Amino acid sequence: MFFRWPLSATQQFCNNRTPWKLSKQRLRHLSGLTVVQFWNKVQRFQNTGLFDKLQILNLPAQVLLYRSRMRRNFGYDDLGALFNLRKPEAYNIFWNMSFLDFELDKNWPKRLALDNLKEGDMNKLFEEARKQDPLFQELANNVKDPLGKGKYLVFSL
Repeated sequence: MFFRWPLSATQQFCNNRTPWKLSKQRLRHLSGLTVVQFWNKVQRFQNTGLFDKLQILNLPAQVLLYRSRMRRNFGYDDLGALFNLRKPEAYNIFWNMSFLDFELDKNWPKRLALDNLKEGDMNKLFEEARKQDPLFQELANNVKDPLGKGKYLVFSL
């Protein structure tokens, strides 16, 4: 017979729920971001009201869960174990963070579609889009321009 401590009793011992206590290496391993990049990401979500909607985890832990799924492709069972959550809670947090991240990042394609956009401004937008997420930046750096014209790959979700 398997015995499990009550969830509420074990949550206080889960380090992933307190990302500020994690080592730089552990944070980088889970999120794929440096400490500064991680806290900049948390700050982007600060005024969105997400924490008010999902009070299961604090906001930094929600960002870490989201980035862990994106970076390491953990299943929801694994995320639940890492953050001491149930599978449906991990699922809800991930998808709420995904949709919100999309909402925050989708403004540059709208600016790109403006009729009065100059080529210099367009290049600045592409550079901005290329530098948004370290994971996508790493992927884009590994893809070379087949025509050799020095163009870069830009991801838009």
